[in-house]
Amino acid sequence: MREHYGEFEAQRTADTTWIELTAERGWIAFHKDANIRRNRAERHAVQVSGARMFCVPKADLTAAALVERFVVNAEAIADAVQDVGPFI
Repeated sequence: MREHYGEFEAQRTADTTWIELTAERGWIAFHKDANIRRNRAERHAVQVSGARMFCVPKADLTAAALVERFVVNAEAIADAVQDVGPFI
């Protein structure tokens, strides 16, 4: 988010906006916001855009631990992204 929008704008960008952007560009979203799957508008954005998202919903993880989760599961993630979205 920061790399694409910049630090200030990343904080102000609605989840529905970046979800749709990632799907449009064919990007895979990695995040730790478990509320996306519960929020009606955000879930709708995932569904209509065909977004492909991976979530580690542990707010207490360090950045290193979060990255480790994704790295350890890289093979399964690579297999999963071959499928058409939407999915979280």
